[in-house]
Amino acid sequence: MSDSASHNPFEAPPVGNRPEKPSIETAPCPNCDQTRVDAPSFTWWGGALGPKLFSHVICRNCGTGFNRKSGKSNTMAITLYVAISLLVGLGIAIMFLFTR
Repeated sequence: MSDSASHNPFEAPPVGNRPEKPSIETAPCPNCDQTRVDAPSFTWWGGALGPKLFSHVICRNCGTGFNRKSGKSNTMAITLYVAISLLVGLGIAIMFLFTR
């Protein structure tokens, strides 16, 4: 069997060949003190706006999400953001239901 016949075209490239994303200036991760992070463009809790609003980044080393400016957890901000969004959405739904 030749080398080209054993190559899987659907296999992910080796980690060393992946292009490096541009670095983001950030506070160190509160969990592991690393500064290599990814900035998500979309999250389940904030859609496309939430991560930008709270400067949310995710550590490449341990996966901890935190605020890139302060280095602190965004848990309280995320909780308030989701709760207020749900209350506003519920208020709008109730308004439409009872104005008929």
